[in-house]
Amino acid sequence: MIELLRVKRECGEVVIALFHQSLAIEEQIGNVQGKAITLWWLGGLAATKQNDPATAIIYLQQSLAILQQIRSPKAQAVQDLLNRITNE
Repeated sequence: MIELLRVKRECGEVVIALFHQSLAIEEQIGNVQGKAITLWWLGGLAATKQNDPATAIIYLQQSLAILQQIRSPKAQAVQDLLNRITNE
């Protein structure tokens, strides 16, 4: 059981590292919407898998600002997630 928990934790760390790589690429190529979506994922992971609401809020606020700026309908979903995190 302990081994399974270790593997699960390591997989989560790998996923987060890959999202950070994705974020760097999105920034490098200027893909604003891709950056916003990646920040949304990082925020969700920080909130749910890392139990780090402060970091989640930072990522989600950045995502929300971008999505609102480009008038994406996805902005509401990010706002809803932010509201859930800040009201906990």
